[in-house]
Amino acid sequence: MRLLAIFIVAALLFAGCLNFGQAAPAGKTDVQNAPANATDGANTSAQAGPEETGPIPEGARAVYLDYNPDEFAKSLAEKKIVFLEFFSAQNQESILFEPKIYDAFSQMATSRKYMNVIGFRVVKEEWEDLALQYGVSESNTHVIIGRDGSVVLKENGNWDKQKLMDSIRQAN
Repeated sequence: MRLLAIFIVAALLFAGCLNFGQAAPAGKTDVQNAPANATDGANTSAQAGPEETGPIPEGARAVYLDYNPDEFAKSLAEKKIVFLEFFSAQNQESILFEPKIYDAFSQMATSRKYMNVIGFRVVKEEWEDLALQYGVSESNTHVIIGRDGSVVLKENGNWDKQKLMDSIRQAN
């Protein structure tokens, strides 16, 4: 009797191993093995699409730098999304927003959604030409330039990290 019980348990284990990795019965989905584009009528907006997975190509990672005219011109020529932060050490809002910018760009650097995005910190002493070109008259002004070189957004005032990331994402 004991031998029969062992044989039955072994047979069940063996049968279970044979079914491992096969498709789930109709109406059920194996989450780990489901294709990325599988839908069952549920909201799939949270699923990562192919453009949001995989390694970020060299030179496409989001980065925030001190303003450099040559790098700025190169970024526009490469059709990157450009974020300009007109910064002044005499403006409390600029000072408070700066760590949020660095935090946002650190997060964006790890996401394919923000590929080919570059930000520049433009200090007051370097404003003259850029401020005239983009119609900026005061510090703590944020400008986002789209891939086609046009101003997508220009706004002065307090932003938080999420507003910065959302604004850049919308320009993408």
